Amino acid sequence: MSFDSREELLQLLRSEGTVRALEILDEHIATASLSAAGSAEATRALAAKAALLYMIDRDGEAADLWAQVSRQWSVLNGADSAESLGARVEWVLATAFSGEQDAALTESTRLLADIEAVAGEDAVEAFRVREIRVRLTADLNRYPQALEMAHDLRDRRLAALGPLHPDTVRSHRIVAGIASTSGDYEAALESYRAALIALEQSDGPRAVTTLDLREDVAYLLGLLGRYGDAEIAYTDLLDDLRTHPHPDLLGTILRRRIVITERGEMEGALSGDTLDEVFTSSIARLTAEAGAGDEAVILMRQRWAARLIDTLRHARALEEYRRLDDLISQEGTPDDILENRDRIAFTLRTLGATDEAIATFQAALDIPEITPASRDVVRRRLAMTLTDVGRDDEAIAILRELSTPEDAASQNDLAVAYIRADRYVEAQRLLEPLRAQALTENTPGNRRVLGNLALIACELDQHDRARNEWIQLLRSQMADIDVTDEARRQRTADADPDILTTRHNLAREHEHLGDYDLAIAELDRVIEARIAAQGPDSTEALSSRSARAWTAYRAGHLEDAAARFRALLADRTRVFGPEDPRTLDTVDNLADVERARGNTEASSAVVAESLASLGEGAAGLSGARVSLRRAILLADQRRFADALLAFRQAADTFSEVAGPTHPETLQARRGVADAVFRIGSPAESVAAYREVMPYLDPDADPLGFAMLQGRLAQGLFQNGDIEQSMVEQRAAIARATAFAPDSADALGLRSRLGRRLTILGRHEEAEAIYRAVARDRARVLGPTHRDTLDSRSDVAEALLARKRYWAASRAFKTLVPVMQRELGVDDRDTRRARSKHAEALKPLTRRVIGVLILVALVSLLILVALFPWGNLAAETQTMAPASMLAEAIGDVGFGG
Repeated sequence: MSFDSREELLQLLRSEGTVRALEILDEHIATASLSAAGSAEATRALAAKAALLYMIDRDGEAADLWAQVSRQWSVLNGADSAESLGARVEWVLATAFSGEQDAALTESTRLLADIEAVAGEDAVEAFRVREIRVRLTADLNRYPQALEMAHDLRDRRLAALGPLHPDTVRSHRIVAGIASTSGDYEAALESYRAALIALEQSDGPRAVTTLDLREDVAYLLGLLGRYGDAEIAYTDLLDDLRTHPHPDLLGTILRRRIVITERGEMEGALSGDTLDEVFTSSIARLTAEAGAGDEAVILMRQRWAARLIDTLRHARALEEYRRLDDLISQEGTPDDILENRDRIAFTLRTLGATDEAIATFQAALDIPEITPASRDVVRRRLAMTLTDVGRDDEAIAILRELSTPEDAASQNDLAVAYIRADRYVEAQRLLEPLRAQALTENTPGNRRVLGNLALIACELDQHDRARNEWIQLLRSQMADIDVTDEARRQRTADADPDILTTRHNLAREHEHLGDYDLAIAELDRVIEARIAAQGPDSTEALSSRSARAWTAYRAGHLEDAAARFRALLADRTRVFGPEDPRTLDTVDNLADVERARGNTEASSAVVAESLASLGEGAAGLSGARVSLRRAILLADQRRFADALLAFRQAADTFSEVAGPTHPETLQARRGVADAVFRIGSPAESVAAYREVMPYLDPDADPLGFAMLQGRLAQGLFQNGDIEQSMVEQRAAIARATAFAPDSADALGLRSRLGRRLTILGRHEEAEAIYRAVARDRARVLGPTHRDTLDSRSDVAEALLARKRYWAASRAFKTLVPVMQRELGVDDRDTRRARSKHAEALKPLTRRVIGVLILVALVSLLILVALFPWGNLAAETQTMAPASMLAEAIGDVGFGG
């Protein structure tokens, strides 16, 4: 097998698996290189491996190989050969998907010039590279530039290929997509209509491609708020589908029609009754054409039931879920049945029928066709419902019976039951009554109470409270030093490990609260004291050095932070070894700092060196920790497929060895969900988050749970479930702000809600959110912090999207100089703000010119109105003709 085609490589992957497929290609490369390294056969073998790496999402490695392939083809056939240029195209794609879009865009510019020089401007590869450049520019959020490039691509294809060519039609759709993303729905509509005209001529007015594009037009009309026109377009489409049926397209049209109607209801343009009618008529139409048991019908009924829940019509929702239960029980899988039973149980709980909810799960256990494995799933869900109502002992008994050491899922279920019985909040409530006595009676036990209260407050992101608790503890510790001389007392304190730990933690709270100068000064003193008392290589001294470097990073001292983390990495590697979690934490931190400095090559090199030194690790907890850190580093390099395998391996081992409640087990499980999300499958990521989140106690780590909920919301949004996404996002915001309203996480969740509203075209709502976040970020982080400036930029862009050009221009006018000073002239966000400012000024310039012309006309009219025409007429009537002639001659200078 030559492995020259994609189909051959896919067959190799399916038959052999990833690891063996790569081994086979390595053997193929070695064999091809035996006769002559760098030969054409060897180069083709390298290209096959590069293509396979790209297919399995190891894009960085693929890019490196494509660069080598291009160099070898250049030697063999010349730099301008089709093979060399083709390899460069593949390098651009792999580099872009590895996260280096800027580098890919730069190379694509040179590549396009080289292809045009060899093959001409109208060559197929030239058009391909132009399209890649358009997509890269859009991915970098440079929408004005991307739109200009997309217009150029469309115009070139029109001239070279004609209006009916599929590539020309695709170019129209690219223009429309970018215009729509940037909020210019009118321009998007114009491009969609141009594509539609071409498709009607080339494919016919009733072809599935044409009907699909007509749906895009209808949907865009809805985004423009033209709900009447959108409904007419959808009605025409549905009428045509009666005579030219396309079952799959029918489901899509009905679903997106519902989305647009939901949007109209949210904006107040359509009534709730209208949306209800669209739902019920869509279900009736789809049921009539596809059958009641069709998957699309069931999904639409599930969405209708969810709407009933959202509008507090729980009794009707329960009826709908029970109707679904009859349908799913006939043809659905056990998992489908269980999912619907879970919704029935949830609705019953909402209606106050908790016992019936539990009975619903218990009844499921009596269904004969459910397999033993599915029966266990029902029992697990029953146990989780019992924990919801506080019946923890019963839940734990069920989960213990189901739990086995080799089953990570069952161990994790048991962990959830234990977590729900032991929370940070409950620990705080337990210790809070002891606080007063701890402050009045200075004993070692009471000092531990104060320290635990401080730690709990920190974990809950209650940093003001945590700082106060550390201060109280420090006072108690200092008061326990039985020395009257102040100098000796300070020397004693500087040598006391417990006092130094408290001072270290207090400095960290200063950093959490943004008091960077105070935190840096205190950490410098703690580092000096710890080195003197405990040695330069002590765990404590290295920990304080890490905190000091991190505080420099948070304060924006990036060069200083990078130098400190690099020195710390060398020392921790020497003291603890490359596989120690503390060493690997330093790798993460240094990579983050280098990336923040814009030094992506140095960031990637740090991670790559660490990965190379890790090895496979030992068995047990040590091996699991290596797998977990390997997964984190792989994710940092955007090698998400490999990271997913490592996260799963770590999760299984942690659960088996340390137990499902172990913090690292939960961290690995979350990593599994995050990796699935980053691989690019929103539907699977939603399922993964929903699998993990029920096993976590929201009250144990409110902010952490809120962030998971936010990522679930993002997955739902990307999967097209806008309604449920908004529900989850707002719930995440409510949870985060209830516990730590000024935390970076809470502010970030609020900002992301604004971004989603922007995408949906709800710019007025988005502006209100952006303004509130900007105010809070300025108060918490300072007026010149990057996040604050980003929020101010969001406000200005929302004004621009609302066509409030004067307000947008004023906002950008004050913002851009600050961004240039604080972030740099060439910073990506600064460049975007300048571009948007220029965009806001264009319509203002036209308006100013119009106003000036109007003012000139009005001034002329006023002068005409005020001129004493009446007096002039009177004087004219009394003057003799000869006098008039003489005066006229005198006026022009010819009189005597």
